[in-house]
Amino acid sequence: MGNNNNREKSLLAKVRARQYAVLKASQTETDEILDASIDPNEWLLDEETGDFHAAKPESSTGEKHMVQLYDPTLFKQALDKLEDDRDPRHELYTNILKTDPKRSLARVTEEKLRDLEGLKRKFPNFKQVIGHIKDLLELEYYGQNRIIKHPPILLDGPPGIGKTRLINEVANVLDVGHVRVIDVASTSNGFVIGGNSTKWKDGGQGEVTKALQHNTNANPIIVLDEIDKASKGDYQVLGSLYSLLEQHTASKFIDEALELPMNCAHIIMFATANNLNDVPSAIQSRFDIYHVNMPSKEQMRAVVYSVFGELLSENDWGLSFNLSLSESVMTLLQQRTPRDLKKTLWKACAKALQRDKCSIGKRDDLISLMPVDFEENYSPKPTRPIGFY
Repeated sequence: MGNNNNREKSLLAKVRARQYAVLKASQTETDEILDASIDPNEWLLDEETGDFHAAKPESSTGEKHMVQLYDPTLFKQALDKLEDDRDPRHELYTNILKTDPKRSLARVTEEKLRDLEGLKRKFPNFKQVIGHIKDLLELEYYGQNRIIKHPPILLDGPPGIGKTRLINEVANVLDVGHVRVIDVASTSNGFVIGGNSTKWKDGGQGEVTKALQHNTNANPIIVLDEIDKASKGDYQVLGSLYSLLEQHTASKFIDEALELPMNCAHIIMFATANNLNDVPSAIQSRFDIYHVNMPSKEQMRAVVYSVFGELLSENDWGLSFNLSLSESVMTLLQQRTPRDLKKTLWKACAKALQRDKCSIGKRDDLISLMPVDFEENYSPKPTRPIGFY
């Protein structure tokens, strides 16, 4: 019986050792998997629990986790082989070689998790989406590396409900660098995402590798805005997504203009759509899809105060305005879309200032918005939006 227990402990120890080796492998700069063999001298067995752990574990707290985006040797060799420095690839390779091939990965912190929870109040109609993002990142927080990562997300819903604004807010909270928004609906270049060979007249580097090249982190957020509009065009805009949305192929993604691999596996991909039926099923299957509705009237109250507070805090003239809104003004604003709110409130503030100056002559108190400030300030048939507000 004692021999069986010892064998079980030995087996458990090997399993724990293997798990630790894989965890350590994910911290290496080259992302290579460590050799399966384990040096028994590097491990200690807890006789009471059966846990097998490193003799000198290293804390990951405060460490920067780096990944290699591209192989500088390959790019240097490709550059040297070019016979003509007027070749478009000469400039592309030169610019890439000016950047550091290694980038850090943004990490999950307690503060970021708290701030994500706070976004639910600003975006009440996105509570489910925010909750799922937070849950997955909290799972990462309890791991060794605490890297910010998430499966691709597709937000489906009517225009103007705040999809792109939410993504930008999430990016600000997670501190993953500049958000690159690719307006799929308006692009006339079928290769805008994954690049096109420089042998062609319209050849050039794609937006994905460009975003990675110029970002401070290896896990930035890229947004494919109005992805449902691509299938109606004459170009295969979404073709490169079949590789980019799968981690094992994204790690060696080849931009057609560069003709060399870059590690895009850590990019956090978002997409927005107004009509999911127009998104190819093969692309849909690669996303976590969330259907989001227009905020209810009660939810719009929170959205209005969130947008108005943001507007006032972004401008020094905001100190002259009263954040509180009357019920008559709130009723008017609840009829708007979230996207339309900011420009509507901005114009109303300008009108309110003129009204206040005309009626009083000087301002001793804070200016309060009134229904008259919103007259002729809203068009029921706006031009087609591009995803921002």
